[in-house]
Amino acid sequence: MKQDDRFFRLMHAVDDDLLEEAMQPVRRRRHVWIPLAAAACLCIAAALAAVPLLRAPARQDVQPDGTQKQSGTSATEAAVPSSVTTDAKAIMDLGYTLAVPADSQDVVYSLVPTDSDIPMAQVCYVSSGIRYTARSLKTDSAADLTGSSANWTQELSWSDAGLAMDLRTDGEESWVGWYAGSTGTQWALGAEDSAQSVLHSACGILKTLGYDVVVAPEDAENVTYSVLEIDGQTVAETAFTLDGISYRWHVGTGDSEDPERLVDLSGSERVYPHTVETTIRWCRAELSDDPGNAGCKLIWIDIAPGLAYSLETDGTVPPEALQELAESLFVPAQGE
Repeated sequence: MKQDDRFFRLMHAVDDDLLEEAMQPVRRRRHVWIPLAAAACLCIAAALAAVPLLRAPARQDVQPDGTQKQSGTSATEAAVPSSVTTDAKAIMDLGYTLAVPADSQDVVYSLVPTDSDIPMAQVCYVSSGIRYTARSLKTDSAADLTGSSANWTQELSWSDAGLAMDLRTDGEESWVGWYAGSTGTQWALGAEDSAQSVLHSACGILKTLGYDVVVAPEDAENVTYSVLEIDGQTVAETAFTLDGISYRWHVGTGDSEDPERLVDLSGSERVYPHTVETTIRWCRAELSDDPGNAGCKLIWIDIAPGLAYSLETDGTVPPEALQELAESLFVPAQGE
């Protein structure tokens, strides 16, 4: 699933130093996870209470430019009533980098006052018939940029590609946020659409910004990025098809109490009759298969960063081929 062509309209900072900081490339397929306690994964609302919030009182009758809301204006746009319509240059002058899809229509830039000297940048646009709101803020810590009073039915938090990420949805409105501590920048993307659809759009923006959270071979097809809850913890999944065979790659945290224990994050209920011990680089691993039948699974643990991995397929793939694929995709969080 190629997203490079969809996300090429970028606003670049005028200041070269700011541009270099904002667009500093991240190594492809690099996963740098921040281990999360199980309670933090399950009770994200409590964890978010500790970070600064940017929640203006929701006024559904006011648009981001301060005018009266018209029919068809989404709740995501109306969530921050104090914003003031501006142009792209004013956004660039503040050192912000935002990306919107190539097919965007009705693009409106605005600035939202904050408690700091630098306002939050915002762009609203319509893509594929869906109205989106994207926001960015320079901040010393992760912040909630949704500005929404929605009662979220699902809230997840995880880390990937060096970013602290979160997803919130109430079934109608969905938001995906990500914070880059290295640049001190918080981003958020919201729309009245499904969580998976907004997450997919966010991945396109992330790739444009230089963060590739999707782990898949170069020639893979049908690539999708998802976030799941497996055995009480948040797991990032990349599903893809390679040579007509489907694969599922999972990454999550290991067992904090027993760091050397192999944690199976595949979420698979299939019982494999044959399992052998092996290694992925220096990492202890187990390779399972069902001789004579399709399907095999590989799980491994990288003790230093405390990360657990799995790669599984239901297709007819020799176990040694699955291990070779895992070796090619695995990029250690702590570096080579």
